[in-house]
Amino acid sequence: MKPARLGAIAGAAVLMAPWTTPRLYAQVVVPPASEQPIPPRTPPDTARADSVKRDTIKVEIGRIRTPATYDIGPQYRWDREEMFASGALTVTDLLQRIPELTVFRSGWIATPQTVAHSGSFERIRFFYDGVELDPMDPRHEGLHDLAAIQIWTLEELAIERAAGEIRVHMRSWRVDRTTPYTRTDVITGNEETDIYRGFYGKRFNGGQALQLAAQQSATQNPRFGGGGGGLSLFGRVGIGRRLWSLDATANRSHFNRDPQAAFTAGGIPPYEAMQTLAYLRGSLGAVGSGPWIELVAASHEIKESSPAITAAQIASRGFVADTADTTRSRTQLVATAGFNRWGASITLTDRLRRYRGEAYNSISGRAEFNTRLLAAGIFAESDAERDVRRADANVRFTPLRFLALAGGISQLTAEGPRAVVPDSRSIRAEAGLRLFGPWLYGGVVNSDTVYTRAPSMYDTAYVAAGSESRTGTYGGVRGAIWRGIGADAYFTRWAAGQSYLPEYQTHAELNFATRWLSRFPRGDFGLRSWVAYDYRTAVPFPTRAGTPEMTIASHVVSALLEIRIMRAALTYQTRNMFGFQHDIVPGFLVRTIQIYGVRWDFWN
Repeated sequence: MKPARLGAIAGAAVLMAPWTTPRLYAQVVVPPASEQPIPPRTPPDTARADSVKRDTIKVEIGRIRTPATYDIGPQYRWDREEMFASGALTVTDLLQRIPELTVFRSGWIATPQTVAHSGSFERIRFFYDGVELDPMDPRHEGLHDLAAIQIWTLEELAIERAAGEIRVHMRSWRVDRTTPYTRTDVITGNEETDIYRGFYGKRFNGGQALQLAAQQSATQNPRFGGGGGGLSLFGRVGIGRRLWSLDATANRSHFNRDPQAAFTAGGIPPYEAMQTLAYLRGSLGAVGSGPWIELVAASHEIKESSPAITAAQIASRGFVADTADTTRSRTQLVATAGFNRWGASITLTDRLRRYRGEAYNSISGRAEFNTRLLAAGIFAESDAERDVRRADANVRFTPLRFLALAGGISQLTAEGPRAVVPDSRSIRAEAGLRLFGPWLYGGVVNSDTVYTRAPSMYDTAYVAAGSESRTGTYGGVRGAIWRGIGADAYFTRWAAGQSYLPEYQTHAELNFATRWLSRFPRGDFGLRSWVAYDYRTAVPFPTRAGTPEMTIASHVVSALLEIRIMRAALTYQTRNMFGFQHDIVPGFLVRTIQIYGVRWDFWN
């Protein structure tokens, strides 16, 4: 008999139980109404004190869809639970798993962090609930500092791997239950690391939503510098109904960074800034299918007020003198309309930016078709702010369950004087073979012209890399192997001597996850662990002097252990556990890190 039918019969039996036991109730004599005692009146404030309200699930807030990905095997997509369980504290920790990306950081979580696609720092973009995050701090000269991106506020992060660039799509945390949700995270460790988070979220019977969250982080290293931290606040109020939703969301972060001296000449000066991203969003249409539209009015502001650098610091450490404090803001109006059905979707976006008294309009369109056998998509964009046009096409063909082919092509065309990067064409091709559980894959990525700005946040002596063709070949394995054991590994080779690129880079991770349901059928226990090995050869950083600075080749072993008991997750991780001396950016040595803590969810 089908489970649904068994459930219906069981439910009917429970409902009919009082009426199907006549021997138990046949002798009960009910007196006339006039003779029945009058029950005492219950005070209004305690009438429902012992009642328990039924939990219900409300419609999601927001309608925008995360674009499809065309990876072979497991997708580079993390939901909220997977993101926190991975041990990632910054978006850099997730991006280092992508074969064509190279991440850089000068130290621990508060220090500057950047990422390059094929050696170019411009080829990565970030979108937060459909709002593109623009790098606005002039000290970073148009590059993103990944340390400032608040991934703790997310419920999903997905990587869109176009051949010519990476687009990171982030969806903020939402709640859908009327039962209040509360969570507390506490993390501590060496480098005087302390991270505290608190979450509260609730949906009301009418569909209204209230969400509040905060994170306080701090880390210090008096000997080497590079510490810092800050306070970040997240809030949302809104309402979601079957065919529409409206919400106001804000994320405000105060971030500070201690000066960090390099073991060579120079160093990173102190930094302090307040960033605010706030938006009002309205959505109309069904969730998951049919036509929909979403309008977002967003404001992004940064107020930089870094401490002044003394003459002694400039003379002894080579710090660059601080410029005047900076306040920059811009508005972004985003109108997105789409249609989803039968595995196909069409999305049109009009993005209007306003800042410094100017307005820049960007229009993009996307069409996707996604089935088990074939997944294909095209994307085109005219970006008036950067004076460029982009066009992408991606496909994944899976003729057999154990065989897959994937590829993509991208075209970037400069159209005006504001264009920083030249015209370029990029291709990516992959082939994968599934051996029982995991996927073995190999591929190549090539760009005929690659230009990158200098990562001056580390040192103003670095210069931009000239335009040149770059090709990377890679191979790896991803997916479950046997009984909870899995792998996530790749090996990438680039041509030797290219700026901001190692000749070889490797990420090899062996992981294990189980909920031991045979012993804990209610899912009250879970175990997750991984051991990872990261290797890269020396990376040249070109300088104004003409001779590039070189990093030290690195061999880094890291590990994580997490145990979940009921709603609490106890976690411990160590990075560079053997203390191998190396640097990821020239002159800034990476140290051993050990952190541990607990994440505790409450539904009450």
